[in-house]
Amino acid sequence: IFHDPIHGPMELHPLCVSIIDTPHFQRLRNLKQLGACYQVFPGASHNRFEHSLGVCHLAGMLVQSLRTRQPELDISDTDVLCVMVAGLCHDLGHGPLSHMFDGCFIPRIRPGFEWTHEKGSIKMLAHLIEQSQAVKDQLERYEISGTDILFIKEIIDGPQVKRSLDIRFVFSFFSFLHFQGDKGYEGREKEKQFLYEIVANKRNGIDVDKMDYFARDCHHLGIRNPFDHLRYMKFARVLKVEDHREICLRDKEVKSMYDMFYTRLNLHRQAYSHKTNRIIEEMLIEALLAANDHIKFKGKNNKMLKMSEAIDDMEAYSKITDSVFELIKLDQRSGIEGLAKAQEILHKVECRQLYKYIGQTNPIAKNMIDGIKVDKEAIPKIQKDIAEVMTEQELGHPCLSPDSYVVQLVRFDFGMKEKNPINQVNFFTKANPDTPIRISKNEVSFLLPDCFQEVNIRVYCTSSDPDDLKVATECFKKWIEGLKKPQETLHKVECSQSL
Repeated sequence: IFHDPIHGPMELHPLCVSIIDTPHFQRLRNLKQLGACYQVFPGASHNRFEHSLGVCHLAGMLVQSLRTRQPELDISDTDVLCVMVAGLCHDLGHGPLSHMFDGCFIPRIRPGFEWTHEKGSIKMLAHLIEQSQAVKDQLERYEISGTDILFIKEIIDGPQVKRSLDIRFVFSFFSFLHFQGDKGYEGREKEKQFLYEIVANKRNGIDVDKMDYFARDCHHLGIRNPFDHLRYMKFARVLKVEDHREICLRDKEVKSMYDMFYTRLNLHRQAYSHKTNRIIEEMLIEALLAANDHIKFKGKNNKMLKMSEAIDDMEAYSKITDSVFELIKLDQRSGIEGLAKAQEILHKVECRQLYKYIGQTNPIAKNMIDGIKVDKEAIPKIQKDIAEVMTEQELGHPCLSPDSYVVQLVRFDFGMKEKNPINQVNFFTKANPDTPIRISKNEVSFLLPDCFQEVNIRVYCTSSDPDDLKVATECFKKWIEGLKKPQETLHKVECSQSL
């Protein structure tokens, strides 16, 4: 039994406990759940370890709830256990700074290489099983077959197809198949496809992973969480929709679902995408990039691997945690340029000598600005345009180089980009509990948005020189004024929002 500040006493299955009692899982104690947020929000000190336990606990609660109320679903003990194990292991593949490692570090150090923490999780789970006789014994004791292991992997990372295809196509294609309740998944038969929606719901994003991190993150950040996951479980029901089964919800809970996605949006606005948090993350990523060639970890056959190579070898990857920053800081080798640069950046972060915030555009709804699609590929052009928008004569000061500007795209949505996730939720009424229905947003409230995604372009300056900052601010203002669809004002985060 684990006593958790969010869920209270949590009693976990012996198989889950055997997984927890391995170095591979204990590694999660040293990975901050919110990465650099701890540098801004002093309460955000929680780790992937306790979140994973919480997801396991909630996964068990939801699947047992469905099983008890709907025995006709034929949910077996093994089904329950596999869903719980998937919830427990879904974040095994995270690296330092959590999402920043697979979302920023790996793409920049290994361009074109497709890597996600979900992919890392199933690789780490396989390595964990291979290395732990205790886990193997528990798998045998509870008769967990190869098909069951495949089921667990599919819950975490979707259909286990060959990854030589473009990963965005694969995700889109199989998400479509999953929406149709057809093919793709092989770990469970079609009648049990709804089990894939409990931990990582690719249909609409309503899953116990979010339910735990909403509650846990809000608790540690000091942000109110209006969503009640226990109430959700009371009103969840599996129905047949066309030719497949999916988890549906009582119609009166539709407003609660919007509250859930507003909670996600508010967490991103107030914490995950906080202007100071995001620039600290950027500086820490730059430190990792600079140190990559000089900090190595022992992998299979005692081979020493860089951080960027460790994702190919779970023996090495299992040794990488947030402690890598301490390794960099404490390394006493001299004359190594990359290592010295990394140490300098970490020193700046510790002393709060951060890149200076210049400002950001107002929200951009259609992902287009000045005729250009706003994505990562557009960032170099935006940097160049800002740097060259004014001449030295106009500024009365030398222009800054494009790499003096850090440009970030800050996206806010309900979890499905421009789509409304509630459009992918089926509901039922008290009078007709076996008939799925859709509820449009206009049936809920006319105050709900027409657009479910916005993008801000946020700009920082790497220089702390007052004259350089003045130049950066003037150039950014001028750049905004010159857009074909000019922003109304230069929107700056007020001091009252800073922590």
